[in-house]
Amino acid sequence: MSLCHNHLWRPVYLDEVSIVLLRNRPENRPWIDRLEVNCSTHQFAPPTQASGRELSNFYANSGIALLSLNRVDEAMEALLRGEAISPDDPIIHRSLAIIYEARHQNRDAELEYETALSLRKDLPDGWFELGQSYFFHGRYADARPLVLTAAQLTLTPAREYLLLGYIDLALHQPEPSLLDFSKAEEAIRYWQARQNVDPDFFAQVAEGRAQAYLASGDQQRAIESQQEAIRLTPENVNRWQALASIYETAGQKELAEEARQKVQSLSQK
Repeated sequence: MSLCHNHLWRPVYLDEVSIVLLRNRPENRPWIDRLEVNCSTHQFAPPTQASGRELSNFYANSGIALLSLNRVDEAMEALLRGEAISPDDPIIHRSLAIIYEARHQNRDAELEYETALSLRKDLPDGWFELGQSYFFHGRYADARPLVLTAAQLTLTPAREYLLLGYIDLALHQPEPSLLDFSKAEEAIRYWQARQNVDPDFFAQVAEGRAQAYLASGDQQRAIESQQEAIRLTPENVNRWQALASIYETAGQKELAEEARQKVQSLSQK
């Protein structure tokens, strides 16, 4: 939780679902000195006389909070306590899956995602997260129908169609992937009018298009799309490296060398 380490704000209260911060100013120092919370050691106390469901919710929320604080072992302990009380809580299983993924226990993570989905099939996150897990582990054909279902259940399926684009690329289907990327861009435009959208999302769309055009043999459009990805994220070394590779494929060796020099200069920063 980055707020705990922000020098502009200091935490003075923390529980499993909320945090209170004070601006780090001289006039607030008396309260900060008296009330400041150490996020690395703070303990969450279970409610007294709680019902089983309330206690389960406490452990689930505590586990998620501890996970965000990078206190992984404590998060696992809290989530397992919650699971013992409410084994039918999909949020607990999804949170356990995140921990297993961080520990590279891939099959355990998949089992938790599968359990979460079996418990709540009306939630798009369950379909997306299991599909994403399959994708990361190379199970592209298994991932696709799951992510497509998530897209169909979501009001603005930007991340879903973005992932579908990369899945279709992995399945050697460049034309469908271009349609996916267009749908992702269309969906994110809905949010762009309401809040700031990370430029990296549009860069991922552009880079995906570059790969699709390259797979289709359209080298010029691949170059233009990769250049757009770099325009949006000019400090991204990997995207400059990808541009160098596309230039090399297109036989533009001088431009490829210039892109590689840019990679080198960025790597030295």
